[in-house]
Amino acid sequence: MSYLLVYSFDIGVTGTSLYGQLIDMNLANEGGAFSTGVVEDSYGWYFASVTIPDSFRGWLRLYSGTNGDSFMRFAINPEEAEYATTPADIWSYPSRTLTSPVASTQEENNLATISIYRDTTWVMAIENLGSLANRSKLWFTIKRDYDDIDEDAMMQVEEGAGLIYADGLPAVTSSWGTLVVDDVPTGDITVTIAANAQSALQLSNRYVYGIKILRSTGTAISYLGGGSLVVLGAATRSIT
Repeated sequence: MSYLLVYSFDIGVTGTSLYGQLIDMNLANEGGAFSTGVVEDSYGWYFASVTIPDSFRGWLRLYSGTNGDSFMRFAINPEEAEYATTPADIWSYPSRTLTSPVASTQEENNLATISIYRDTTWVMAIENLGSLANRSKLWFTIKRDYDDIDEDAMMQVEEGAGLIYADGLPAVTSSWGTLVVDDVPTGDITVTIAANAQSALQLSNRYVYGIKILRSTGTAISYLGGGSLVVLGAATRSIT
């Protein structure tokens, strides 16, 4: 028996022939490489429809058919997919009443997914965040999870202060990160992070990012937006 999983991902480039390969926990290939079901949508977005054997545990590797470079890896755990709760299960749950005010439990992913290559200089232009007037601090943060404290951030850059945290530790060199405001009324910024600060980053599509502002007047602290951040691998890791 088997079941179907469908993945959607952004590799940042178009016109690439991608192949998929299932790899089990013993690092052995499960079946052969395949390209059927791996299709490009648009603007660097691709879909992969993959048939997964029952009880399979491991990951899916998606790689270039031209040079073999890996673009994406997805973990496959049967308890998260094959044995996952179905909508019918959820609708059969008994009703419950909320006894606390309704509040968001996760920051809204209202900005575009950022796809970047590890071991390169990142220059990320983010636009239309809204007015940045009366700010006293402005932060750009990358984390594994929204619940992580700032001290555990993979990257945190503050306007004027540079890189504050890298890989959950105080940054060795603050100049490895900059946040520059390009347009105050519309809220356009550019975040730059040097390749030197990226050595601990894992290839992943599970990072999140967000921008937050502290103002001297008006609403004191505001979340300006965020989204998903995908770290891709480059064939060459040297940076010097």
